[in-house]
Amino acid sequence: MYQEIIIKIKGLGLDEKTSNELFNTISEEILDIMFQKLAGTTTNQDLEILQQRLQNSKSTEHYENILKEIAVTAYGDNALEELKKMFLDHIEEIKNTIAQSKDLLKRYEQGDPEAIVLINKAQQSDAFKNLTK
Repeated sequence: MYQEIIIKIKGLGLDEKTSNELFNTISEEILDIMFQKLAGTTTNQDLEILQQRLQNSKSTEHYENILKEIAVTAYGDNALEELKKMFLDHIEEIKNTIAQSKDLLKRYEQGDPEAIVLINKAQQSDAFKNLTK
């Protein structure tokens, strides 16, 4: 599954290093979702053990196996399909955000007043200032 997801991420125009970083970020978000789902049926100690196993994984394959194990615990028989769907949904959301950003930038460059206001407002935000430091 890892290779399939990395190929999808690279399809966004990202290099190997950035693709792996994005995979890790998406994995963390998905793990948060799965841990929240498990919180009602699993002890905190069991959740901590799962987190430690992920942190101590020896390879990408080992990490993926633990991720799949957590998915099976959270989603049962359809776990792998659900896990793959979550990854693909996140990638699609990122793809849509990139497309919207490119469209906004194009409109800004063409002098669209609404786009100019949005970008100027964004440039005044703390998030933008932190990114450009």
